[in-house]
Amino acid sequence: MELAIKNDTKIEFINSILPPIFSQLTIWKKENILENKQVIFKILNEFGTKWMMNVICLNEGKSYLLAKDLEVQNNMEKLFNKKFENEILKLDSVWLRKEIIKLGLKC
Repeated sequence: MELAIKNDTKIEFINSILPPIFSQLTIWKKENILENKQVIFKILNEFGTKWMMNVICLNEGKSYLLAKDLEVQNNMEKLFNKKFENEILKLDSVWLRKEIIKLGLKC
């Protein structure tokens, strides 16, 4: 899992809304990964503190955004008009990283 996360983590400053560290992982069942979110946090904290991970859950057809940093959480809550619960923001459908970036560029 660590290698998959590190290989699909992009580091790039886009704007003040989107975090500069943006990871994405596609999985079948969210329970396998979200139950181990502390492992994800440890891996992504190696890159810095302003990060977000988009976990795409195929069997549900939804994305889950993970973020520990409160500023990142606040920005994503404004962007999607939804609230984080326990460092996870559940979206209503699958969002690809490029779609989240496109939405964030409109702000």
